[in-house]
Amino acid sequence: MERQTVRQKRASDTGNTDPARIDRRTQIIEEASLLFSRRGYLGTSLRDVADRCDMTKAALYYYFPDKESLVRAVYVTRMTQLNRSMRQVLSRAPDDPVARIAAFVRHCANRIDGNRESWMVGSQLFGSIEAAPGTEEAVALRDEFEALLRTEIERAMDMGIFRRNDSRLTTRMLLSWVNYIPRWHKHGTGLSAEQVCDNFLNISLNGLLLAPGETETQPTGPG
Repeated sequence: MERQTVRQKRASDTGNTDPARIDRRTQIIEEASLLFSRRGYLGTSLRDVADRCDMTKAALYYYFPDKESLVRAVYVTRMTQLNRSMRQVLSRAPDDPVARIAAFVRHCANRIDGNRESWMVGSQLFGSIEAAPGTEEAVALRDEFEALLRTEIERAMDMGIFRRNDSRLTTRMLLSWVNYIPRWHKHGTGLSAEQVCDNFLNISLNGLLLAPGETETQPTGPG
């Protein structure tokens, strides 16, 4: 059902409601996402994408006139789905901002475990398109994602739970280690991505230094 909704939105955005064209466009985006995650932006050509989709390069141009428009479509599709699912997770989370921050990073971890290539392609591609013309939608989706986390960080500061720091830097500090996890973490070996996120969040929230008189305890998650 969610997949159909995404397709319908894409059709509305492009003014085209032909199901065959929507399916083909979806296939191109999914295959391009896979190639970008494995080879990077510079290492992937439109010819590579066309070959992967078993179509000619000329046919690919019917859907995407250049590489930049395809990259934007990949990023926008991925971020739209991520923001929608994150809002659903947060709608079920407790009101406590620390619990909501934990819910946020755990959902990121679940998305990484579910499809780490899709996660990696988002962080890789944004740097390639951020300054290019026509990327307003992509930037807005990135900002929306960060704002979901930053809102809870600022609530924790306002409630006296967190020290008063730059909320944007704090947000990006947490997202930095979230985005780096799929680059080294191997699914099915040792800790899960969610357990890694719990440990990293515990370190981020509680620090590395022992307080005077504090005894060392076994690390735990944030709650």
